[in-house]
Amino acid sequence: MAWALSLAGLAVLLRSTVATCGEWIFPLDDAYIHLGLARSLVESGTWGVNPGEFASASSSPAWTALMALSLLVAGPSPVVALVGNAVALGIVCFAAAAFLRDAGASSRAAGATLLALVVAVPLPFLAGLGMEHVLHLGLVLALLRAVEAPATRTNVTLVAMLAAAATLTRYETTFVVVGLTIANGPRAWRPSLAAVAGSGCAILGFGAFSLSQAGDFLPNPILKKAWVARQWAAGLREACADGQALLALMLAISLLLAFGLDNRSRRRAVTFLVAAAAQLLFGRIGWLYRYEAWLIGLGVLVLVPALARRFRSGPAIVAIWILGLVLPDLGARTTAAWSSFVPGARFTLDADVTVARWIAADWPGVPVAVHDLGAAAFYTDNPLVDLAGLGTDSIARLHREGGLAAETLAPILDEHHIVFAVAGPDWMDGARPPAFREAARLVVPHPVFPGSFDIVIWSRHGDVVGLGSSLRSVAGHWPDRVQLVLPGDRTLPLGYGELVGAAVQVEAQGLSFYSNGEATFTSPEPGRLLLTVSGTAAAGRFPLVKLTVGIHMREVEAPEAGVVVDLGPVSVGELLTVTFDDDAVDAWGGDRNVTVRSIRIRP
Repeated sequence: MAWALSLAGLAVLLRSTVATCGEWIFPLDDAYIHLGLARSLVESGTWGVNPGEFASASSSPAWTALMALSLLVAGPSPVVALVGNAVALGIVCFAAAAFLRDAGASSRAAGATLLALVVAVPLPFLAGLGMEHVLHLGLVLALLRAVEAPATRTNVTLVAMLAAAATLTRYETTFVVVGLTIANGPRAWRPSLAAVAGSGCAILGFGAFSLSQAGDFLPNPILKKAWVARQWAAGLREACADGQALLALMLAISLLLAFGLDNRSRRRAVTFLVAAAAQLLFGRIGWLYRYEAWLIGLGVLVLVPALARRFRSGPAIVAIWILGLVLPDLGARTTAAWSSFVPGARFTLDADVTVARWIAADWPGVPVAVHDLGAAAFYTDNPLVDLAGLGTDSIARLHREGGLAAETLAPILDEHHIVFAVAGPDWMDGARPPAFREAARLVVPHPVFPGSFDIVIWSRHGDVVGLGSSLRSVAGHWPDRVQLVLPGDRTLPLGYGELVGAAVQVEAQGLSFYSNGEATFTSPEPGRLLLTVSGTAAAGRFPLVKLTVGIHMREVEAPEAGVVVDLGPVSVGELLTVTFDDDAVDAWGGDRNVTVRSIRIRP
């Protein structure tokens, strides 16, 4: 029942997202990091975003490997992450039911607890994120049950395997391993030792592999969080402010523990408290619930059976009262998470996925630096430099040493032959190398933060014309809510270049192509459209223009003096596509085609 309810909630998210975005889009770019790494692993055998260049960009090696296996079977579709999480929901629900059955919960209490688990985590929302968090909760529950089972050789082996799998899914599993070791004490040393060995071998094994590839011992995302955690006092204050529901669970369980629980409940309570405290101190809290959601689920499964057995006792009444104080906050946060899913997906589509598709279409093979790695890694074949430091080890080390600076970032970008960059306006704390300047920016409404989010296209050596024209050429991909700002603060909606009216009224007289061509549209009489193409010879050949009006395509070679193409009658609703090919390549072999998709005839 709980699994069916979770799948139904996931289906609601799926339908709402597809209805808004036209396709399934994850609300965070992070989901595409795993998919991008998985695609690279399948296609080039490289653990990294660039073929032959190792980068430990995933904090969940097990989930990335699982996605690689899924892509190998199903092909390059982001839906595999959704299917994987639908299966993981079943693992969680069945493991939670067994967890409650072991605790002696009645069928009514177990049903209520599973319902609370689905709603409070919330499981469908967490599955819709497309990451490893649901699977992690299921593996942790299975691990705790295996530790509680009789210490046979088979079961001890199972404990070690589950501990290794859970650790490679989320390294925070080590918090649970420490907690259950403390809770079990010397009487159950064999399963505890097996859990420590399994978790330790997983960390050491992946660390050894990373070191053998000239990487760091721990994945870059974990090292980045560890560097942030050095300011532990400020981090703890922020975690306590964001983790009120987790703190309330800790306080309620501590209260029941102080007044006596049975041995199984006591061990589970101690394990949860140690893991939750470690998460507050060394992990992260917040950002769409994904970091502490597994602990919320574990806490619910520990607390509810204990409350059910001691419902009328003083400590239980106080614990319920404590939980009642934070239920409004928990409800508000859960509601906010649900309500932000579709807007978050729309933002990811505008700010990450569409930008990545633009790079793949107009700049194939061109080295690009990005701040949000995921969509670019999954949708393009371009060589990438990750300014956030997850997919580029050299930049990750700069972040850990105190952040980026122009003098340290410039050599890395030079080494990778970066042509342009897509990043925030501050260029990672203002460390903009002098060779780069702003070519354009996209202004995208943000679903969480007030106002809009700017995505700046930084061009190397002042080559601004090509990028600006290329961005205008894919204007039809973006809706009216997104704005394109060109140098000089000329703000244009991305409907730029539209021709409106059955009589073909020309709103935009011309469009520029890269650096050596221009197309000019004129309408000498109602219903008739002329295209004048001019350009200079490049690489010994004349520019080639491909025109598609509706379903008809023609090719025209444009001499230096220019050529006029009579497009003839055009119909309302037709889309004019123009591809200008100067038959030249850049210094690294990338073709410089530019495609215009923004000319639409409207009534």
